[in-house]
Amino acid sequence: MDEQPRYPLRRYVDSDNSCLFNSIAYLCDRSNFNETSSLKMRQIIIDEIRQDPDKFNEIYLGRSNDEYIEYILKPSNWGGAIELQILSEYFKTEIASIDVKSLRIDCYGETNNYTKRIYILYNGIHYDPLVMSYGEEYPVEMDMTIFSFDDIDAYTKFMEYTKEFNQKNDYVDFIDKPTLKCSNCMDVFTTQNDAAIHATNTGHWDFEEYKN
Repeated sequence: MDEQPRYPLRRYVDSDNSCLFNSIAYLCDRSNFNETSSLKMRQIIIDEIRQDPDKFNEIYLGRSNDEYIEYILKPSNWGGAIELQILSEYFKTEIASIDVKSLRIDCYGETNNYTKRIYILYNGIHYDPLVMSYGEEYPVEMDMTIFSFDDIDAYTKFMEYTKEFNQKNDYVDFIDKPTLKCSNCMDVFTTQNDAAIHATNTGHWDFEEYKN
């Protein structure tokens, strides 16, 4: 089986406030992945901050330690660059986030000499894990989720795979077409922040790009 070629594949996680946390949990701890995985990732972040408050200070977090912990504890709040950096350090693994629109890679932990790397896909408002699979018909237990940091074959295949989504305009564009529609109630928003506030207040986390 190992001699068969593997193909890049996007494993979809729920379009909710915890997509980042579930993506990392799936890739780094797939054998224990379940409905509580996002909560475990949030708790890991909180524990790391509490253990080193001097490092994770107000400048680093953009708010006081207590305020940040209160913020990230709420399941309605999203994760981003800060959380990716902390999780990278916890798992001692580079986290390569590929932006569908720009095809830019932000690699968290790349200066820490980690030997492992995982890949996630970001479409402007949502994260999904990227894996290597023998094919969609094979069980997720056979997914390859962690790669060597210098695995050029994996890097190249994931980039080519992401280009397919880019060419289909499968991303949310807040610059050229800065409008989102809530798929639940059909309200329309012109900024990502407004959409996030709406999601927090209503529990509606499924958005699509809206075109007049």
